[in-house]
Amino acid sequence: MPHAKEQNVSAFGITNYHNNFVPFGIRREDRRRHLYIVGKSGVGKSKLLELLVNHDLQAGHGVAVLDPHGDLVDAILRFVPPERVNDVIVFDPADTGFPIAFNPLEKVDPAYKMQLTIGILDIFKKLFGTNWSDRLEHVLRYTILALLDSPDTTVISILKMLSDKNYRQKIVARIEDNVVKSFWVSEFAAWSEKFDADAITPLLNKVGQFVATNMMRNVVGQPLTRFSIRDIMDNRKILLMKVSKGLLGEENSQLMGAMIITKIYQAAMSRADTPEEQRPDFYFYVDEFQNFATDTFYEIMSEARKYHLNLTIAHQYMGQLSQKIRQTVFGNIGSMISFRVGAEDASVMAEEFSPIFKERDIINLGVREFYIKMSVNGEIREPFSGRTLDVPAVTQDNTARIIEQSRRKYCRPKAEVEEVLQKWDEAAAKPPSKEELAMVEEKFEEPII
Repeated sequence: MPHAKEQNVSAFGITNYHNNFVPFGIRREDRRRHLYIVGKSGVGKSKLLELLVNHDLQAGHGVAVLDPHGDLVDAILRFVPPERVNDVIVFDPADTGFPIAFNPLEKVDPAYKMQLTIGILDIFKKLFGTNWSDRLEHVLRYTILALLDSPDTTVISILKMLSDKNYRQKIVARIEDNVVKSFWVSEFAAWSEKFDADAITPLLNKVGQFVATNMMRNVVGQPLTRFSIRDIMDNRKILLMKVSKGLLGEENSQLMGAMIITKIYQAAMSRADTPEEQRPDFYFYVDEFQNFATDTFYEIMSEARKYHLNLTIAHQYMGQLSQKIRQTVFGNIGSMISFRVGAEDASVMAEEFSPIFKERDIINLGVREFYIKMSVNGEIREPFSGRTLDVPAVTQDNTARIIEQSRRKYCRPKAEVEEVLQKWDEAAAKPPSKEELAMVEEKFEEPII
C-alpha cells in the first residue's frame, strides 16, 4: 500500500482496518488505470474529489473537472495555488455577462472527423432514448460531416442546414467528400414530408431546445473557441467546467457535458503524434458521470490510458447506470472506492469486495468511511477500509483573480458576443453566389432543395 509521504502518490486516506492507522494514497502510475467512486449524497465523495484534485494542483499536473452542479468547482477554485492562477480556464455557461465560446465543430483534423461525428451521434442517441431511429442517425451523420467541411460552422448550423435552403446550398458547395455531397443533392432532395416528420423535425426540436436561450446560444454559437483542449493537456493547465443542471436545465447540461467529453477524447487521441513518454499525465474528473456516459465514454474507458488521460469518475448509485455502462466501468477500472450505498448497490459492490467485506458492512459505513480495492503497481490488491483525510484549510482564496483572468483570456463581454452572432446570422441568411450554386450542381443533375 503506497504511503502518503511517498513521491508521486496522491494522498487521500488513512487506513482504519484492524486498528492499523496509516495515511496512504494511490500512485501516479496506477491513476492511469482510472478510479471509480460510488456513494450516497453527503457521505464524503465530494471531499475525496477535492483531496485528489488539490493534490494534483499542488503537484503541478494538468486537470479537468466536469461538474453538473457547480459546488465542486467552486470549492476547487478556492484552493488553486497562487502560482497556478494563470493556468485556470473557468468554463461556466451561466456566467452570462462574459460568455465563453465552445464550438465542437471548429477546425477538426480530417483524421478525426468521423470520430467526432460518431461522438455527437452517440450524444443525441442518448438524449433521444427510445425515440432514436436509423433515419434520425442517417440525417444527423451527413449533417455533421457536411458542416465539418466548412469554416465558421457551429451547433446552430445544424438548425440552419436542415431548415434554410440558402444556407444549405452554401455548405454543400464546400463539401469535399462526394458521398456526403451526393446525400444532400440527391437523397435529401428526394425525401418526402414523411421523412421530414420522422427525422428532420425531431432534430430541429432537440437542437432548437438546446440553443433556445441566449445563455446557451452565446456559448455554442460563437465560431471561435479561445482555448485549446490539446494545449490544456500538453501544458498542464486547469480546466474547471460548471454545467449546472439547475441553471442550464438537465438536458442542456447533459448535452454540453457530453460534447466536452467528446472533444477531450479527441484531443487525447491526437496525442498519437507525440511519443508516449513525452505525454504529460492529465487528470480528468467527472462527477455524476452517468449524466454524460455515451458509447464514446466506453471507448474512453478502454483507450484513454495510452494517451495519459487519467479518469476519476463518481456517482451516487448503481441504478443510474445501464448494464452496458456498468460492465464497461468494472471491466476497465484499476481502483474502486465505495462509500455508504443502499442495499441494492451493496449487493453489487460486495461482489467486488468479497470475501473481506459483505453487504451489511457497506451499508453501515459512516460518513467519510470507505472500502477500497486498489491497483498497486498495476496489480489489484486485497480490499481494505479507510477514512478520508481532512481537506487542507484554504490559506489564500484566489477565486476572484482566477475568474477575472479567465474572462479576460477566454471570454468576451456579452455585447461583443451578441454582435458576433448577429453578423453570423446575417452572413448565413445571404443567398448563395452563382459560383457556389455552380459548385453544388457541378457533378449532379438535380439542384439541392
